[in-house]
Amino acid sequence: MLVLFAQFPEMVFVDGTYKVNKYGFPLYHVMIQDNLGRGRTVFYAFVSNETAPMLSRMMAEFRSFVGDVERVKTAMVDCDQNEILAIREHLPNASVQLCTFHVLKNMKKRVAELLLPAQEKTRIFRLCRDLLYSQSLEEFERRLMLVNEANAEIGSYLRNSWCDDAEMWVAFHRKQVITFGNDTNNIMESENGKIKHVLCSSSSQSSCRPPLKLRSKTLTRLFIPYWPL
Repeated sequence: MLVLFAQFPEMVFVDGTYKVNKYGFPLYHVMIQDNLGRGRTVFYAFVSNETAPMLSRMMAEFRSFVGDVERVKTAMVDCDQNEILAIREHLPNASVQLCTFHVLKNMKKRVAELLLPAQEKTRIFRLCRDLLYSQSLEEFERRLMLVNEANAEIGSYLRNSWCDDAEMWVAFHRKQVITFGNDTNNIMESENGKIKHVLCSSSSQSSCRPPLKLRSKTLTRLFIPYWPL
């Protein structure tokens, strides 16, 4: 797998999945995309929690394992701030990009909290969605104004929670970043589903390694901090 990473290091995908061992530890993995567009795992990590220090330690282990991370130009993640901090610390040349699905999921959840008719909520969410696909700064600012005119509360939410990080999720910024056509973490979600066919909430430490080795065809680094005896 180190050979794969050396061949295709430009973009990595980072995500965690759950209910795959009896200790309740999340399983994180880092993937690359090969020349056939397939996601290939190059690193696994069971972590005892998802705090900033733990995820930083995980990414430090990844960096130590693969060696040269200077050529990693993009990292696709969900919207977890601790993941973002860890990646920025240990992959200094990578532009962090947020999964479009999770961006829209968070915005939709916030709009759903409004005490408004369902039809009006749908209209406001569509305006939020249009923001994501803005092709220029001018278009982005115009669409943000439309959201604010439709609902000042959501306009304020977007300015306070999303606009400062627009380079991580808006289309006109993303055009300048290596993504190989990816704007979501779907490549990882698919692998997470496959992992859950071989691991479950009753899996022990000893039973986890063989299936993961089979999934990756060869054993990558399996980082297990604080695994209970």
